[in-house]
Amino acid sequence: MLNNINIAGLSEFTNEVKESTTEGQAAYGITLDWVSGTKTKVKTKNMVLGHHKIIRDFEFIIDEPSQLLGVNHAPNPAEYMLGGLAGCMAVTFMAGATAMKVEINELKIEIDGTLDLSGFLGIDPTINSGFPN
Repeated sequence: MLNNINIAGLSEFTNEVKESTTEGQAAYGITLDWVSGTKTKVKTKNMVLGHHKIIRDFEFIIDEPSQLLGVNHAPNPAEYMLGGLAGCMAVTFMAGATAMKVEINELKIEIDGTLDLSGFLGIDPTINSGFPN
């Protein structure tokens, strides 16, 4: 173990993907149900990794702050997206460091984004409703 990652398992998985690239193919999915107002519930679907079906039975709530017509009961979609991006970066960094036998004692990632809601609200059609950078 290094960085609390199973080095033998990482090496074994890397070799499996080298031998058959289909083993490195991952398929993900979610379902979203509207609850009320801006509040939604997301459930993960089972994941397929290579020829393995992996049970993924997780739920999370998405909401907006009251200023954006929600009730502020959960992170909003942009916060989940930024968290997902940071999580993906952390997994990639930690797996890469571990494969190179580099011990990591601490990792922090901070991501900020600014949205111009004029596009989202349809006030200015030239403004993209997503993060510009």
